[in-house]
Amino acid sequence: MKEILHHLFIPRESNNYRVKLLHQTTLLLFIVFFIIGGLLLNLTKTKYPSVLGISTNVTSEQLITLVNQKRQENGLPPLSFSPELAVAARDKANDMLSKNYWAHNSPDGKTPWEFFKEAGYNYVYAGENLARGFNTSLDVTNAWMASPTHRANMLSSNYSDVGFAVVTGNLSGEETVLVVEEFGNRALAALSPQGESRSLSSSSNNSQEITLKKEVAVNPNRSVQSSLKASPPSGVKNLPLVDSLHLTTNIVNFIILMFILALISETIILERRKIVSFAEHNPDHILFLISVLLMIVILGRGVIL
Repeated sequence: MKEILHHLFIPRESNNYRVKLLHQTTLLLFIVFFIIGGLLLNLTKTKYPSVLGISTNVTSEQLITLVNQKRQENGLPPLSFSPELAVAARDKANDMLSKNYWAHNSPDGKTPWEFFKEAGYNYVYAGENLARGFNTSLDVTNAWMASPTHRANMLSSNYSDVGFAVVTGNLSGEETVLVVEEFGNRALAALSPQGESRSLSSSSNNSQEITLKKEVAVNPNRSVQSSLKASPPSGVKNLPLVDSLHLTTNIVNFIILMFILALISETIILERRKIVSFAEHNPDHILFLISVLLMIVILGRGVIL
């Protein structure tokens, strides 16, 4: 075993002073491994989802508990769960999946607030937070709280109601979990009775809040009662024996780390022995692989909008 490891990671005469891990034949074997491994993983996920699949545990109940906990910590009253906002959130999530987009406004120009109206929610204040690719409700909440614009929505005193949707689906070719958080307030007592004015506050495109100083019209084709009935608790709980996302990520990270270690070993040993070889390009390869590793780590944390 020791001899094999030396052959794989240490340049010497037996491997022509090029660590075996970096030989063309070894690289070809890794490519074949990834192709066959990817096919086997997809087949196993399809036929045995309870054994291998995406591990998620995100629910509306957990989210509202965590959001109200953050509000309480900041001296704010809790938000009430709104079935109408939950319907709006669900419809928004399904719209993103059906039209394959990741944005507050749809490609055909439909805004979040139209989903509010269709769900029968007459709002004065309205806001939206989005998240995708997170495994737990706590991860989602922490990500929103770490973003100034999303945090502003969660801790806004303008809101009294909230609704969530947690939906799984394929977005841009990737199986993922979408979380939509819709905020609202119907109260008119504190507002000026003058005409309608709008203010869209968003320092970036990360979150949106809209203020209407007049109630908007409700879609006459969709009653509040139908919205209430169409709003079961939203959540995704899927705990397979093996988490395919973490399994794939860990395998890729392990292989990248092996290549980085091999490149560093080869560079140091050949430099000490003053042997001229392909190792002069190794620092560039090491930096590239480190960049790939960082990208995998960053993208694996999920995305908010």
